[in-house]
Formats: sequence, C-alpha cells, structure tokens
Amino acid sequence: MENKLNKNLIIVFLALFVIVIVGYFLLSDKKDTYKGVYYPAGGLFNEQEYIFSPEFELLTECFSWALQMNTNRVQQGLSSNIGFTDKAYCGLNCDFEKVSVTSEGVSRACKETYEVPL
Repeated sequence: MENKLNKNLIIVFLALFVIVIVGYFLLSDKKDTYKGVYYPAGGLFNEQEYIFSPEFELLTECFSWALQMNTNRVQQGLSSNIGFTDKAYCGLNCDFEKVSVTSEGVSRACKETYEVPL
C-alpha cells in the first residue's frame, strides 16, 4: 500500500514538473519584432523630432515603413536641403522605454540595429 502511494506521488510530481516546463516554454516564446525610428534631417540628438514605427514581424516591413516615410517627406518638401539628410534605423526586439544615457554612453534599445539606406 505504501509502495503504491509513493509511486502515485512520484507520478503526480513528474506530471506537475512536465506541465510547469511546457507552460514556461509556451508562455515565454516571444516572437522577434522589428521597430523603426525615423530621424528627420538627421536629428539624432533632437528627440522631439523622432518618429517611431509600429512593431513589424519582418525586417523588410520595417524598411518599407522607413522608405515610405522618406518618400512622403520628399513629396511634401520636408527633406532638408542644407546638408542634413534624413536617417532611419530598424531594430530587433527594441525597448525604447529603457534607453538611458550615462557617463559610459547610451544604452542599447535594440538587440540588433540596421541602418535603412534612404
């Protein structure tokens, strides 16, 4: 009787362990996303002018967003003609809320960053 109880207890613990492990992997399976930042007239240091994209599943979608932003600005005559060109970057798994500036420099907002050729 006691042997059977121990065996059932082991089975219950193993089942709970498997459920916890599977649940962890299912819930923590975060998909990669891409987010873009458009800097009008190269305004890398003027945060008020930054234009942030929505999240994209593919890097090519982010590049398309940035290129469309550039096309719109050129058509509206908003691109600079005094030597400062617009810039755009797309990044992997970005968290712009956690960017900080310290004496050691600026913390990284994205896991990887790609410059968009405008």
